[in-house]
Amino acid sequence: MQLINLKVFKGDEVIRDINFQDGINIITSEGSNGNQIGKSTTLRVINFCLGSDGDHIWKDPDSGVTHHDIYELVTNGFITFVLILKVNGINYSIKRKIEKNVTKKRTILKRYSWINDKEYHSTEKYKHEIANLFGYNTEKPSYNSVKNRFIRLNKATSGNIFKFNNTYTSDDEYTLIYSHIFGFQGHTELTLEYELKQKSAILKTRINSLLNGNSELYFRNKLGSINEEIRELETKAGAYDISDIQNQTIDSLREHREEVASLSSRIAGLEIKEIYNKRTIENYLNKITHIDEKAIIAIYNEALSLIPDIRTTLSDTIKFHNSIFSRKAEYVKKQSELIIDELAILKGKLNKSLEQEEKLFKLLSNEGHLSGFILIEQSIKEKMEERGRISYILDEIAEMEDEIRSLNTKIIKLRSKIELYISELYNNLELFNDPLRVISKKIFKNFSLELEANILSDLSLKFSIVNEDKVSGDGAPRAASMAFDMAMVEYVKNSGAKLPEFTLQDYLEPADEDKLFELIQLANSRKIQTVISILNDKLQLLSNEFINKNCILKLSYMDKFFKI
Repeated sequence: MQLINLKVFKGDEVIRDINFQDGINIITSEGSNGNQIGKSTTLRVINFCLGSDGDHIWKDPDSGVTHHDIYELVTNGFITFVLILKVNGINYSIKRKIEKNVTKKRTILKRYSWINDKEYHSTEKYKHEIANLFGYNTEKPSYNSVKNRFIRLNKATSGNIFKFNNTYTSDDEYTLIYSHIFGFQGHTELTLEYELKQKSAILKTRINSLLNGNSELYFRNKLGSINEEIRELETKAGAYDISDIQNQTIDSLREHREEVASLSSRIAGLEIKEIYNKRTIENYLNKITHIDEKAIIAIYNEALSLIPDIRTTLSDTIKFHNSIFSRKAEYVKKQSELIIDELAILKGKLNKSLEQEEKLFKLLSNEGHLSGFILIEQSIKEKMEERGRISYILDEIAEMEDEIRSLNTKIIKLRSKIELYISELYNNLELFNDPLRVISKKIFKNFSLELEANILSDLSLKFSIVNEDKVSGDGAPRAASMAFDMAMVEYVKNSGAKLPEFTLQDYLEPADEDKLFELIQLANSRKIQTVISILNDKLQLLSNEFINKNCILKLSYMDKFFKI
């Protein structure tokens, strides 16, 4: 997939017509004022055509400030973006526009999308088709997370060589991303391993919740202590010397007390479950009915700053958020219904036992030593209820620990399979490392970078960058990340991988000028399609002839991207 042309229409008028070329494509400024003129907007428009929601066309991803004139222009349906891509030698026309629909309650932004004049009424269907355009049909990792490897529009991660997505992306997710990029045959097993580890993590979180800051040993010791106290109380209760009918009545009473204690213990355990369920349901429903919209908006804006091409709107995010917790609450409600039915049955049995117990107490009501017996039995009942609560916690933990062990066994088996495919992965990595070593050596002189796949002692697969620790200095990380992205484009071209054959680079101002100069020259000499947005004062090492030849768009304060 290569970039061919981008046109921006205002009605029927073409206000921008940008042709892309192999090698370097420079978007820069002229004059002394090069900020806030739309250099980065070009890259964001391309990203919008490739599936992002387009919000950053009018909203600054760093400050979150909305440029209202651009917002009104773009969202009133006046502006249409048309991007021409070449995929496997065939040109595709991508067209997108945004129109807003203002209601009394809210403003809805409707995105219209076409591929080769075929309209896609659902944004999700359009994104799916864009992914399919160059053969991306993998569920994990997502198309968006892989696309970010080639598009550097996030200031927060623009200088990160290896971890290019948002800060919440885990190491396991990066393993899946690089596994897919390099066509690893064990990717299916890696995906299954990832899902099993997610399940295990959820179980561990539940265990920690039940322990509530204590250890399992603490609860087992407490259970032993309670059992000892119950035995002592039962010994005291059995020491009463009551003969004949009184003795028989006491024995009968004791039997009923034991049954009452057993039923009470079971009821206590179920009631604890029901309490947990009620709290869980309340928590889920509270997340729906008491959404802190300011907090959600702040989190969403932060996510946009970390992932510029988020494809889901804030409204969709809130709806999705609510639907998840609604489904979770519904599931827990169904479980609660079963518990409530069982509680009703047990409480019915308990009431009958208590009625019989009351009759026996009346028969013995004149016995002077009965009050002591009642106090002992009450203490036994309380201890049994406490034992029931602790037993429930320990039983739940034991069950979840068994499940975790089972998951770990499955993970080990998957890792054994993964190891069988590793040699082919090394071969694919070499196709990437060849250009990476050359490009990084050119800019760092004393060392080169290399991506390595490692099988650790637990047989898990992890990727890492050799010599990443040597990348030091204020401008070095940004240069290194651009070198990595350029090598990735060359790998795609050489391997035939179904991935973008271009890279978009923003926030290059922190990069060292000499390293940036070398990268620009390498992009041209190695024909790596690289689109950069940069201030003109960072191009001082380049000749005017070179800049004029490779500049695809030059903007100024008097000629901004949207001409407003």
